[in-house]
Amino acid sequence: MVVSSTIQVWLRIFELPLEFWDSALLWRITHTVGNPIKVGDKTLSGEVRHYAPVLIDVDFKRELPESIMVESVLWPFLSLRIYHYFVLRVVWLGI
Repeated sequence: MVVSSTIQVWLRIFELPLEFWDSALLWRITHTVGNPIKVGDKTLSGEVRHYAPVLIDVDFKRELPESIMVESVLWPFLSLRIYHYFVLRVVWLGI
């Protein structure tokens, strides 16, 4: 049996400038924390604008950061506040 030390977590990225509301950029930003799986549907459609949710796979042995540093031409030192919450997965062992 293979035991995994990863878990899926939704990251909510707050105070994100509009030029970063792109799935490719959100994947690059969240890749610094874990492996991105999905950007929230309402994020890409523009329905949610106060945070950007991204589902990522992270190693739960590592501590998750409270912020992510992003650099661009317009934002040389942008610190993005993030909030994370876990997605619980039920695994049936067939006992």
